[in-house]
Amino acid sequence: FTALTLLESGYDVFIASDAVCSRRRHEWEVAINSLACAGAFIYPTETISFMIMERSGTEEFKRLSPLFKMM
Repeated sequence: FTALTLLESGYDVFIASDAVCSRRRHEWEVAINSLACAGAFIYPTETISFMIMERSGTEEFKRLSPLFKMM
């Protein structure tokens, strides 16, 4: 499945903007913008990870948070 077919099927689609690429920056930008216009949610990996965890202060958050600071 592609992100577009999932959107067409009624799914919520989240795209990790820093985890996808193209050979050219322009193609990446067009693809990300097109997916956003089609209804996909575009966020960096860090944001998606913290959204999944829902709250800070948990053991999972404490273990994951330092990994993003290394980037």
